[in-house]
Amino acid sequence: MPAPVKHGLLAAAAYTALALAVTWPLAIRLSAALPHDAYDPALVTWVLWWDAHTRPFTEHWWNAPMFWPMTGALALSEHLVGISLFTTPLQWLGLTPVASYNVAFIASFPLAALAFHALIATLTGRHDAAALGAVAFGFGPYRLAQVAHLQMLWTFGVPLALLALHRHSDTRQTRWLVLFAIAWSLQALANSYLLLFVPVLIVMWAAWFARDARHLAEIGVAWLGGSLPLLPIVGQYERWLHALSVTRRYEEIQAFSADILSIASAAPGLTLWGRLLPPGAAEDQFFPGLVVLVLIASGILAATANTAVVSLPPIVSRLRQLFLIAAIAATAAALSTIVVGPWAFPRGPAITIVSVTSPEKPLTVALVGAAIYALSSAFVVSAWRRRSAFAFYVIAAAVTFVLALGPLPRFGGRPLLFHTLYWWLMQMPGFSNVRVPARFGVLCELSLVCAASIAFARLTATRSARARIVIAAAAIAVIVVEGWPAIPMAALPPPLAIAFDRSDRPAVLELPIGAVETDSAALARSLQHQLPIVNGYSGYEPLHYTALRLALDSGDERALDSLARDRDLIVAVDRQQDRREGERWSALVSRYPRATHIGGDPSWELYRIGRSPPPAGIPSHRSLPIEDVRTSDHLEHAWKLVDGTTDTVWTSGRPQAGREEVELDFGRETAVAALTIELGAAAADFPRRLEVECATTRDQWQPCWSGSAAALAIDGLIANPRDATMTIPIGADHLRWLRLRQRGADHRYFWSIAELTAFAR
Repeated sequence: MPAPVKHGLLAAAAYTALALAVTWPLAIRLSAALPHDAYDPALVTWVLWWDAHTRPFTEHWWNAPMFWPMTGALALSEHLVGISLFTTPLQWLGLTPVASYNVAFIASFPLAALAFHALIATLTGRHDAAALGAVAFGFGPYRLAQVAHLQMLWTFGVPLALLALHRHSDTRQTRWLVLFAIAWSLQALANSYLLLFVPVLIVMWAAWFARDARHLAEIGVAWLGGSLPLLPIVGQYERWLHALSVTRRYEEIQAFSADILSIASAAPGLTLWGRLLPPGAAEDQFFPGLVVLVLIASGILAATANTAVVSLPPIVSRLRQLFLIAAIAATAAALSTIVVGPWAFPRGPAITIVSVTSPEKPLTVALVGAAIYALSSAFVVSAWRRRSAFAFYVIAAAVTFVLALGPLPRFGGRPLLFHTLYWWLMQMPGFSNVRVPARFGVLCELSLVCAASIAFARLTATRSARARIVIAAAAIAVIVVEGWPAIPMAALPPPLAIAFDRSDRPAVLELPIGAVETDSAALARSLQHQLPIVNGYSGYEPLHYTALRLALDSGDERALDSLARDRDLIVAVDRQQDRREGERWSALVSRYPRATHIGGDPSWELYRIGRSPPPAGIPSHRSLPIEDVRTSDHLEHAWKLVDGTTDTVWTSGRPQAGREEVELDFGRETAVAALTIELGAAAADFPRRLEVECATTRDQWQPCWSGSAAALAIDGLIANPRDATMTIPIGADHLRWLRLRQRGADHRYFWSIAELTAFAR
């Protein structure tokens, strides 16, 4: 047997055995539990089940059966097709979706370790250093921080892509570019975060290691070839997210950014460091292990002491001094705001030359100046000229860590810097919709472990082979202890027994909705009954689902109209969590006119709702001129209701209290078929209870429509989330005035309208 094959098989066996040990007892509970929790793992399991039962990238595949009846539901989550290449055959062979997920979860550990082993063996030529790095990357402390996110564990494509780049750089053989393209493409298909983040690392790699135009061109062609299959997928995501009108708020992106102190924060489930280090937030647990940090520090000290450096041109030395002076001055300015408070120079009415109101901006200037000073040093320039892999991965770790801090870095939760690297990335396509900048941490971790492994090889280079093995074994043992996790096993939610005719396939709504626990459980239960579900769980909440949640919480049972337009609806009321709440939800469903009680037990009450009539349409598309608009609140902005654009929005300016009114004057008697209310971006500000009155004379108001405003809003949000058009049938002749009276109450949301349009009969 060839030595490389033998080494590979031994390494695979060792890493697989270690994976079974650190995840135990999952291997004997493959179909009965999920690791860590039943929230994100349940969503990933459901997506992988959908991938296995539907042809990917078709329209039907995008219209995954959650958040029913919306279209494009899969675009709200990662598609995970790269992982499904592993799990789909398992499901076809008879494994349950949960068992397939768990097999992929366990396999992610040895796969990551094997790929990293190959990378370090290429960089150092030593299997002892490779084994150390493989265990640190595949089983280190950082891995437990992402243990609930299979896609963040399924990262072996990154070291494989780097391995291929390094091998091609050494040999210039085309086969390594083919491996790079394949590894990159499969990794991007498995993890949408790395689809955006890995290119940053690849560009850095090319700037450090590729020196001639031909080399860069070869890498670029291979990269383009691996990216071409991804472009239609990216385009479809852009199309769906635009159509569904979902975006990331800046505050949300900032909340899921790492803290500077995250490098000293560990996941609480770590047997050792979980007790010794602060846990931090869920995405702030970057601690790579003491062995890794000690090796990197030792490697840097050895490199600076033993490496001959180049001499810099005088002009470069002078420029470096200027950047250092700027960094020192900016640091002093930042500290001055802490000591004396905000200041400006000169004072008085004259033009201000310098003003400092807070430390964030000057500290950012200081960081940029210090970074330029350090990166232009003779040591770094010498390392770049020598294509030092150790120096590259140390710098890459620092850069990716800064990127993980997001657009506004924090220190202990307090903003420290202003508009750092990630803010500039957000100006590029795709990055503005990235929810968790902290997931740059996986590339930071990879770079740290690469640097530590190379440092280990250099520090032990003069030792005998036997001594190297002993030292490596001891270090690996410490790394295993450092990263040993206590992974809880989450039981699957109990199944929901529903009797239904397969020919009509009703949709299912589980009440209550809107909580992570209940919605993820509904997803998991749908793996048994395999019916479309109104519930859903994702990093985004669809606008119609927000409206449904708000309407049901307010007691509006007619909001259920929108869920049964083209098929029956089964409503399952959960009584086991809170009996009083269960009774409240049962009473709400019982009030619905077409609801029929079809069964129940101590845990569930089941109702069936027949199909509801289609929503009102607009018989004529001829709009009517509106002469005057009056509002009870902010009359000065009433013109925004009829200015022909949804970019301007009239709002009550205060939470809905039941006293808000909008009155339309057509200027003469006319026949009105329907009235549309476009909510635009203010989808949650629909009226909680709406009455519409008509009048021919000002003192003779008559009701001309009543019903569920929430149902109209949900219908509009399902049909077109961007405009969110509520269509109110009027069907009245000889009227001059229309009055909309908001009679509901909501302590949080305003009443807002982007545009009002009346249509002729």
